[in-house]
Amino acid sequence: MLETAIEKIAQMRKYCEINGIDIDLEVDGGVTLDNVAMLVEKGANMIVAGTAILSSKDYAKAIETIKKA
Repeated sequence: MLETAIEKIAQMRKYCEINGIDIDLEVDGGVTLDNVAMLVEKGANMIVAGTAILSSKDYAKAIETIKKA
């Protein structure tokens, strides 16, 4: 995932908080087990991670990693 996209997530979350806008912020594309926690930290609260799960050798472990993010 591009660093600029990650910063856009953070900017959008901050904008919504400042303006009292309650939204779900979804990320679909480029989600990996390595970056999912950072995406959530930056403000995403809906994660689409099909490839991250399906490319994993252990689906259950991949799903658990995403849930813990």
